[in-house]
Amino acid sequence: MATRVQFKTDIVKRYKNGEKPYQIADDEGCDYTTVLRELKRRGVDTSGRYWTKNEEEKLKKFYPINSNKELLKEFPNRTEEAIRAIASKLKVRKIECKRICKACGKEFPIKRWGNRKYKTICRLCAIKKWGQWHPENRRKSRRKWEQKNPEYKKEYQEHMKEYIKKYMNNYLKQRREEDPKFRLDQNMRNLIYHSLKGKKAGRRWEALVDYTLRDLMEHLESQFDENMTWENYGNYWHVDHVCPRSLFRYTFPEDPEFKKCWALENLQPLEKIANFRKSNIFIS
Repeated sequence: MATRVQFKTDIVKRYKNGEKPYQIADDEGCDYTTVLRELKRRGVDTSGRYWTKNEEEKLKKFYPINSNKELLKEFPNRTEEAIRAIASKLKVRKIECKRICKACGKEFPIKRWGNRKYKTICRLCAIKKWGQWHPENRRKSRRKWEQKNPEYKKEYQEHMKEYIKKYMNNYLKQRREEDPKFRLDQNMRNLIYHSLKGKKAGRRWEALVDYTLRDLMEHLESQFDENMTWENYGNYWHVDHVCPRSLFRYTFPEDPEFKKCWALENLQPLEKIANFRKSNIFIS
């Protein structure tokens, strides 16, 4: 009958305080397995908690290049969770494995496959295949849902209408404050739209007046006084019609009067106060 080892210290207490079995074995002058056997005899659960130095070194070599099944064969007394936990603690990572996609024939790293272990094609090919099938089916599903839930569709449309309106108002307001070029472009668009009473027919104002925004900016800038800048446009100075708009009679952009009214020669930068005083008076 094998003699029982007499331990100098309370190995159960040391183990519960966090010491590893091989550390206790070194201090006691016995084998690591002897400590584990004695702890188990005293009713202490030691399954998968601590690893020996040799096991840790072995794991560092095996973990990066072996699958989980192969690792379980090498460490039969450990669970998959225990192996992952100690690998994380030791900062050991797997070398990225690759697979061959049967659709495109290319190699893809495992992380491009996600959790689709049973699939034989890569994620990109799966998305492409899904995209070819999906649009028509999505439209069918959406139409069915809208027919069954008309009140939700109406509520959603109203909500989005208000949201988009609020968003665009804030966006346009902020951009008008920050971008003088955009502010001038918007002002010209609005002025021409209202002067034609909505008969712009969706055309850009530049196409109606036969010059570009850049041409207009250069024309106005050539007449700036020492205080005028693009930064103080709208606050210090306005774009003024030399011959006021009220003196022209036009209904469509093709009218000759429209061309004269909005010609570059009839536009000038004018100080804000002077523009208010001038009003719709023509000063020759």
